Amino acid sequence: MKKLICYFIFLISVVCAHAQVLQKPTGQPGQRPLATPTIHEFSKADLVITNATLVSAVQTNKSWQIKVRVTVKNSGQLQAAASSIQAYAQKTTGDNSWLSLSAISFQSVAPGISVTREITFSDNNWVMNKVPRFNLKLAIDPENRIAESNESNNSFTGILIGL
Repeated sequence: MKKLICYFIFLISVVCAHAQVLQKPTGQPGQRPLATPTIHEFSKADLVITNATLVSAVQTNKSWQIKVRVTVKNSGQLQAAASSIQAYAQKTTGDNSWLSLSAISFQSVAPGISVTREITFSDNNWVMNKVPRFNLKLAIDPENRIAESNESNNSFTGILIGL
């Protein structure tokens, strides 16, 4: 029994000594030093508007009230903080620039999760007042406040609004 205990003590000391040698870079020519551990950069959030459909669009004397059902997905690896969705309008004839309508706050989105909400945007600045037809574009996190792995996939176009 004594021999067995001595053998285990010897074996443990050899393993520990060998492990200590492996941890030290040799720096001698012809021998390659062990790789230094690297710090892995964590992935970021990635907000994407995967779908948006028009629910209703009503033109009043002063402005448009546009209700859309929008789905936002966080395709990234980290939680995306609360942000906003900005609506933009573009006339179907003439000027091709996108004009800002209103922005609505949007909740935080967990990684891999899609959130669908009905949101009503208003043309409070009368941008599209008395314009019969226009395109609508939505952008999540329009100020780029959330660090994302892909900042170029935050908008959705393809909704035509008109009388």
